[in-house]
Amino acid sequence: MRRLASVVLLLMTAGLLAGCSLGGGSKDPATLRAERLQQPPELLAAGSQPAPQPAPATPSPAAGVLEHVDGQPRLLLTATFYEVWRQVGLAIDRLGFTLEDRNRAEGRYFVRYDPQADKERREGFLASLAFWRDEPNQPALYVIQLTQDGGRTTAVAVTDEAGEPAPAEVAERILTLLREQLR
Repeated sequence: MRRLASVVLLLMTAGLLAGCSLGGGSKDPATLRAERLQQPPELLAAGSQPAPQPAPATPSPAAGVLEHVDGQPRLLLTATFYEVWRQVGLAIDRLGFTLEDRNRAEGRYFVRYDPQADKERREGFLASLAFWRDEPNQPALYVIQLTQDGGRTTAVAVTDEAGEPAPAEVAERILTLLREQLR
């Protein structure tokens, strides 16, 4: 029995030493790379290759650029009309706008937007309980218009039902919300 225990102890010791560098075994290259990747760059040896520096943060082209043309905001996206159509449709859904209708051939989404509800959502629940305010709470119908500007650039603008430009502050808020969702 004592001899069996000695043999087991000897086998366990040999097994542990085989996986350890004390036994003279060398580590495989994949293990060495994994250990180097776990070390912070400043602790790497002077002769080793420094870790690449991350690129500076730039806004993704899908997020687009909000610009003003003739006092009206519009969102320029670097993508084809069909890519932007799909992305804007998903963003409208995530934002919780009421989608009344859409016309892909004309590049139009008809949405109901209530600036007052958006303001209350930003201010908090208690502001919505202010029943003494006489502000109208009728959501208006707006058209989110997509137009291909040539190549891979698509412009997104907001108009009212009649096709007239929407109030600048409402249009800018809708486009800002869309831009945040498209990031």
